[in-house]
Amino acid sequence: MSCTDVYYRYRMSRCIYSSSNISDMVYFDNYYFNKYLFIQFDSTLGRFVGFNEYEMKLAEFWNNGTFVHEERDIVDWFCKGNAEIFDSSISDKSGAPLFTVSTPPAAKSPAFCLSLNITLSH
Repeated sequence: MSCTDVYYRYRMSRCIYSSSNISDMVYFDNYYFNKYLFIQFDSTLGRFVGFNEYEMKLAEFWNNGTFVHEERDIVDWFCKGNAEIFDSSISDKSGAPLFTVSTPPAAKSPAFCLSLNITLSH
C-alpha cells in the first residue's frame, strides 16, 4: 500500500493574536479529511461551523454536546496561558533572525517538500 492509497484525517489547532496584552486572542480548531477542511471551531463565534449541508449538521451535533464547552475554554487556559509564558521568555531577546529554507533530499511526499529553520540570535 502506498501513501496515496490511504485516507488522511488531521486536526490543526491555532491560537492567533497580535496585541501585546493578548486581548485579541482567537482560537481555531480545524478538522481536515484528505486536505479538505470539513469542520471548524471558532472562538469568536463560540461554536463549530460546517461548510456544506452535511458538515453543518455535524457542527450542530457537536455544538449540542459537551465537547463545545471544552473548546470554548481552551482560548483562556491554553492559548492565553501559553502565550504569556512564550512572550515572557522571548520579549527581552533582540537580534536579526536567521532563516534557512531548503528542500529535503529525495522528498517523496508533497507534505515534506519544504524545510524552514529559524534561529534567533541573542
